[in-house]
Amino acid sequence: ARGCDILIHEVYSHEALQQRDPGWKHYHSTVHTSSLDVARIALEAKPGLVVLNHYMSWGIVPDEAILAEIRTIYDGPVVLGKDLEIYE
Repeated sequence: ARGCDILIHEVYSHEALQQRDPGWKHYHSTVHTSSLDVARIALEAKPGLVVLNHYMSWGIVPDEAILAEIRTIYDGPVVLGKDLEIYE
């Protein structure tokens, strides 16, 4: 994916997961990708745009908090993907 125009990735809020019970923490940390890990992937891949999909914050934090978590590591363009939107 290095240098790709658009990187599409699923993500969960690292902060929100810390407030879930141990079973949920284990499940999500083994089969999904944290906001901090997505940031590290984007940092290495250097895409033109990161589009987040299947984002999970469980109502614990606003979905936009995921963007803030990512921006602690990665400062490139990142958006919360929306159904039927077009990205170029």
